Amino acid sequence: QLLGGSEEQLFARRRRFEGALAGEGATLLPLLLELGRILGPQPALAVLPARDAQARLLRTFRRLLGAVATRDEPLVVFLDDLQWTDGSTPRLLVELLADGELEHVLLLGAYRDNEVGEHHLLRAALAELTRVRPEAVTEI
Repeated sequence: QLLGGSEEQLFARRRRFEGALAGEGATLLPLLLELGRILGPQPALAVLPARDAQARLLRTFRRLLGAVATRDEPLVVFLDDLQWTDGSTPRLLVELLADGELEHVLLLGAYRDNEVGEHHLLRAALAELTRVRPEAVTEI
């Protein structure tokens, strides 16, 4: 949508993204190819140990979401079939939502309750998120 807008809009959004990503935009380019078309060439990043690289990825992704979602343009993300999630998705949701930094983002998740037992990773993530930020979780 952004790439189809005016040059002025694209320039303004590029500036906002660059400020939010703090020179770490290259972290997201392998995952979000269109982001490269918006940001342009990015400086190479230092290779980090796996745990530090994962922390940088999460931090940069959170910053990107914060730059995408504004008061005037809030963001709604719907994740379906979370009962089939891999191990990293529930962890990502906790990391994104636990600190309360993200504003103007509504994350909706759907799962089949009968397929998510008490030891399912999603159940553990929801319990952790409810413990640290109870206002962030509403189950229907």
